[in-house]
Amino acid sequence: MKKPRAFRHAQWRDDLLPSDDYQRIWQHVDAALNADKACLYVVRLLHLAKKSDRESALGRYVLAGIDRGKLPSLLECEDLFLGLNLALPAMVIHQHALADYQALLRTGGCHE
Repeated sequence: MKKPRAFRHAQWRDDLLPSDDYQRIWQHVDAALNADKACLYVVRLLHLAKKSDRESALGRYVLAGIDRGKLPSLLECEDLFLGLNLALPAMVIHQHALADYQALLRTGGCHE
C-alpha cells in the first residue's frame, strides 16, 4: 500500500492477483490509466478485497463496470463493499390515544 508503483515491476506481480478477474482488471487499468494510477488502483483494490472479505464479488463488480465502459472508482467500491451497515436497534414507540389530546384541549393544558 505504501509503494503501489512497485507492483508494476514486482517479480511476483501475477501471483499477487488472486484470480483471472483481477488479471483482466489489471490488464484494463494498465492500458487505460497512466502507470502510477493503474498501480494505485489495483493495489488499493486488492487491499479492499482483503478488508471486505468479498474478493470475488468485488472483482465481478469492477469487471461489470469495465464491460459497461465505466471503471468504478475506488470510492464507489469502498462504499459498496465496506459501507457501514449499522443495524439500528428495534424501538417500540407507544402512541398516545387521541382522547388524551382531546382532554388536554378541553382543559387548556397550558399553564401560564
